[in-house]
Amino acid sequence: MKTRAEFGAWLTSCGYSRVAEIGVAAGVFSYHVLNNWTGGYTMIDPWSHQSDGYVDVSNFTDDEHEQNYQRALGVARHFAPRVQVLRSYSVEAAKTFPDSFFDVVYLDGNHSYEALLEDLHAWMPKVRSGGAMAGHDYLDGVLPQGIFGVKRAVQEFFGRTPDIVTDEDWPSWVMFNSRQTTD
Repeated sequence: MKTRAEFGAWLTSCGYSRVAEIGVAAGVFSYHVLNNWTGGYTMIDPWSHQSDGYVDVSNFTDDEHEQNYQRALGVARHFAPRVQVLRSYSVEAAKTFPDSFFDVVYLDGNHSYEALLEDLHAWMPKVRSGGAMAGHDYLDGVLPQGIFGVKRAVQEFFGRTPDIVTDEDWPSWVMFNSRQTTD
């Protein structure tokens, strides 16, 4: 996979059938994935402004988030019945799914170092052995678009660089889950 645009085809090539996307916004990426892949998809986002000092161009006003939520619901309706929408913060949403439930979890929510580490801890148990943890914006630093700590959090959590990093300005990353489970 060279770019994020190939994600749906990549899911098909891997034989994956159940994916969660954390941080959906208007559902543009969701639509592209669902249009290029036939599995079950869970769209998770709080669709609310984070007023805790989080700096990111995607930390929209509540009104903008509501508009994005309505657009995301339109995407879900278009691909019904294989799409579930959950309006929730990431870590709380993770608690609602059993361990080893998803083939892939794609993290594209809060891009701060601390929040991404929390997401990794919350969602990694939800990925089955043989599945993958993935995400967007594999970058660190203070950028015009916000403060990013994705690269540092991913490398710290896994103890290595990702198995796949796409070749684009806002790269996606993939880590295959080879842990042994009793499932």
